[in-house]
Amino acid sequence: MEVINKSSNSSNSSNEKVSTVKIDPRMKSKMHQVIASKELEDQDTIDYLMEMVEEFMTLEIVREKREKKAPKAPKETVKFAKVSAYNMFKKAKVEGDWKSMTDEQKAEYEMMAAEENGIRREAAIKKAESGEEESSGDESKSRKTSGYHLFLKSKEEGKWSDMSDEEKDVWNSKAAEANKDIVVEKKAKKVDVVYDSYQAALRYLRKKHDGEKFLSWKALGLDAKEQWNEFATTKLSEGMNRDLKRDLIVAAADAVYEQLKA
Repeated sequence: MEVINKSSNSSNSSNEKVSTVKIDPRMKSKMHQVIASKELEDQDTIDYLMEMVEEFMTLEIVREKREKKAPKAPKETVKFAKVSAYNMFKKAKVEGDWKSMTDEQKAEYEMMAAEENGIRREAAIKKAESGEEESSGDESKSRKTSGYHLFLKSKEEGKWSDMSDEEKDVWNSKAAEANKDIVVEKKAKKVDVVYDSYQAALRYLRKKHDGEKFLSWKALGLDAKEQWNEFATTKLSEGMNRDLKRDLIVAAADAVYEQLKA
């Protein structure tokens, strides 16, 4: 959408301005498609709708000029990786196709995504308040290289794809020499045994009782949260056998099935 501002010629030009709004042509095409999809039989109605689309392709809007207010101080923001409802659906590993799901079915995963993003945001805020910062140094010093990247960096003539295996081996050997003292540290995955186990319980219950709705962790009552917290912290541990862990979560979910129904 394009907005072109122009001064008003009226006596109130000091208080008003006219904005000519040109609607994106793609919107016009979309509106034509919508009209065609209605399968209208009355040609007069179709002609009227088409004329209305043409007429409103350019609008003139009169707006009062307002005094510019001092810009508000930007709120302190924190950066964190957000997830979407689709991400939560894929993570749940349930049967079905996202595109064929109804809005009501998708709403459950949208709630889960909103809850997960809230937890991630709180964690990011706590991290920022504690003074922890992401590494802002030269990450290339701790990143391994390859023969191909060394060849590009050297800016020598020729193409990597045209080189023989023997010529490539020279660069690969240089890369191996450069990488021998580099140790790539793997960041430990953060584990929340209470929340993660509850999400596993929800996935199990939704699969077992297809069509029924269950409370998200955010919507869960305080007593139910305390009950699940006690189970997770006393019965589960990070390094325990996966099958045993799953069996315990399944048994706990079945025990509170009625309590978790939305």
